[in-house]
Amino acid sequence: MPKILCRLLFFTSLCLISCSEDVVLPEYDKFLVEKETIRLQLDSITPVDNTYFTFETINDTGFLFLINSIYNSIDVYRQDNGQFYKRFKFEKQGPEGIAQLQGYTVVNADSIFVFGKFHIAHTKIIDWQGNFRALQPVSLQTARDYPIINHLSASGGYTYLHNNKLYFTTFTLLDDKNPDNFNSDIKFEYCYDLSKDTLTLMPFTYPEDYWDRTQPRFAANPYRDKGEGEQFVYSWPKEPYLIKWDYDTNKISQHSAHDPRIEPLIPQDMMHRPTPEEEMQVGVEHAFYMRILYDKYRKLYYRIAFLPIEFDKNRHTSYTANFERPFAVLVLHENFQPIALRVFETINIYNAYSAFVGTDGLYIAKNNPNREDLNEDVLELSIFELQ
Repeated sequence: MPKILCRLLFFTSLCLISCSEDVVLPEYDKFLVEKETIRLQLDSITPVDNTYFTFETINDTGFLFLINSIYNSIDVYRQDNGQFYKRFKFEKQGPEGIAQLQGYTVVNADSIFVFGKFHIAHTKIIDWQGNFRALQPVSLQTARDYPIINHLSASGGYTYLHNNKLYFTTFTLLDDKNPDNFNSDIKFEYCYDLSKDTLTLMPFTYPEDYWDRTQPRFAANPYRDKGEGEQFVYSWPKEPYLIKWDYDTNKISQHSAHDPRIEPLIPQDMMHRPTPEEEMQVGVEHAFYMRILYDKYRKLYYRIAFLPIEFDKNRHTSYTANFERPFAVLVLHENFQPIALRVFETINIYNAYSAFVGTDGLYIAKNNPNREDLNEDVLELSIFELQ
């Protein structure tokens, strides 16, 4: 029996087990439909397996931005024709250097924040011409007051600027084998006020389900995106709900955001497994939620989840096993009510990590590293819209 068919049958059997007759599967009158594919022409060095993308509007023109790890650069392509437009390349040494580029936040043509890896102090501001407008927007004094801030600006948790404040997450340095590390005192969201030169630790922490128990590797950290204003939404891998945090009101609320076809989720009481092989098996044979993306143009959320496949201990030894998995996109109204579900059962084509939102819909790259006909000179991006 072909391997792809085996995996799909395994996925179907899991659904039959977990989606019992007592579970009423919701029916939606909306559908996430692929409307077009655009192609970005890459040079011979630029990697095709990028994951850090954003859509930006500069001077009324739409552009696609991406991190290029080879050039240590931010590359820009036109939205309308996919043509390469410009490259912001950073030396690794010197006062204008960035040793290892981690991310960026585009505010406008005059202000593009560029982040180096690890500490928020490794931040610079450039303009649309590539000129450095500020080499140290986060003061050294504030950096010294907070010497250990593992600033994380990545596809699962972008750094945002709102009302002259930078909001960013940190990568928690926890021993996931120690249950005492998961408690209400662990915080990982910061707000840096550029006007006041102050750094504030935000109140958001692990859900109560996580407290006082170890965690499987695939479930330990959240994904988050910014909603309207100063609202942030968090997606925890094994939780059927989303958490919204409103900075203005300092209110944290929980919202159901699950479809029973995304099963079986990693159990809420599932703890750390004793061996790497068992940890991997838990991740591969269970569904879990990952990216949460806010669509500000249509007031929607997209919650992406990996679906289970049969575990192969000889092949599934790292997170790259996720590239073999089907995945689902659950579309949510701005009030978090599910309104559409699309399951991507064709594996080894799309890359669930390489997803972002633009004016014309949800972009998902066809740059799965297992794709047999992957063209390393062309990056294909499919655009999906709700109909």
